[in-house]
Amino acid sequence: MPSTSISASLPDLTGRFIVEDTIELVALLGNGSFGKVYKGFHVEDKNYLAVKCMPRYEPDSAAHRIQEKELTHHGSLSGHDGVIQFLGDHTEGDFVFAVLELADDGDLYSAIVDRQIFVDNTPLIKNTMNELIDAVDYIHREGIFHRDLKPENILCDANGSNIRLADFGLSTRDELTKDFGCGTQYYIYPESMNSTWANYSARLADLWALSVIFATMIGGGIPWTSTDAEDPYYSAFCNNADYLYETLPITREASELLQRCFHPEPWKRPSIMQFRKAVNAVESFTDLNRDVVAPPTFPPTGPSATLAQSSNTLYHTESSSYSTSSVYSDSSAASEVSTPPTSPLSSAGSGRVPSPPTVQVQVATAQNSRPMLPTCREFLTRQR
Repeated sequence: MPSTSISASLPDLTGRFIVEDTIELVALLGNGSFGKVYKGFHVEDKNYLAVKCMPRYEPDSAAHRIQEKELTHHGSLSGHDGVIQFLGDHTEGDFVFAVLELADDGDLYSAIVDRQIFVDNTPLIKNTMNELIDAVDYIHREGIFHRDLKPENILCDANGSNIRLADFGLSTRDELTKDFGCGTQYYIYPESMNSTWANYSARLADLWALSVIFATMIGGGIPWTSTDAEDPYYSAFCNNADYLYETLPITREASELLQRCFHPEPWKRPSIMQFRKAVNAVESFTDLNRDVVAPPTFPPTGPSATLAQSSNTLYHTESSSYSTSSVYSDSSAASEVSTPPTSPLSSAGSGRVPSPPTVQVQVATAQNSRPMLPTCREFLTRQR
């Protein structure tokens, strides 16, 4: 894949001093889709930073324009607590370095999957969602739309607080955009999948992704693999308003909120502030004592369907806290991606489902595969 070759083509700069010898690259944290991420040490201030190293492109190239857009957008948003701080960029030789705040407690993905801190914890879910909504509302008020909101691009402290958005590689200032299929497959706005439309709303695309993240937090798994009509889970939801209630361990009240968020008519979905009010009004999100049933279209499971730890999946793992997150990877690439299997249920407690067919979408790719979000059945098995 192009993203793999670009990252692989960059040398390991560990031990190098940059920015007039003020920052030492002390450790490689991970390989992003379009660069390498280092832990940096500021020799004068005696503090640690994150440093993203990217190739230097020709000034008139499309890659250069995309890179400049990411740096400019992120830099303009760094005055808010809900955005990872962008401390500057520096061009040196064949490389462009973005210097960022180091947030080494991990991301929202780790909080949901690895630490499972949101399980049956309504107060914590509300607190985290309020912070996340505030951050998204802020960038929208500043006229920037993220277009790749997902747990991997949201940093947080170990307790799920101190939410910060990261990775603005797909961001835009165009509220109405023609970049169809832009984002990461599980969180893509359905209207952005229909290229027969004249355009779609980048603002509403972010709100849709926010709603999918919310569903993942309260249900323990991604509700569908795509908003394409061919996806059996999304199709089941479109044909049965109670589908999420029947397949996720959530309360009726939470299910009704998700029905509003995922209404087939965009103008009937809540605004971001209406969404916040509705989240805070729910008494409880999770019901672990209720049986849920697998949908009849659920694919077979078994050893042959185990998730392959390959270089072309969206999720990735490595040993350090930052390398378990894609938040410092450049997501500005359109690639053919073989996505990892995620689904609301598994008919076998430890089973995995086959990956869906590859699709051409503009996505944030990762170089090292990360385990998928748990299926709902696995989630329930662990909690009971």
